[in-house]
Amino acid sequence: MTVELMISLLFTLAIAVGMWVTFQRMQNLKPVRIKAQYRKKDRWDNPNPRD
Repeated sequence: MTVELMISLLFTLAIAVGMWVTFQRMQNLKPVRIKAQYRKKDRWDNPNPRD
């Protein structure tokens, strides 16, 4: 009984961690993409934004 409980607990934990990692990756990808688009636009519109 305890072995089954341990296996099910580990399995659930593995799924939870996998879901959390995927969620974190999805959240981190969105701002990076937007930043990349803005940088491209800035470089295209004015090659030297600081000047």
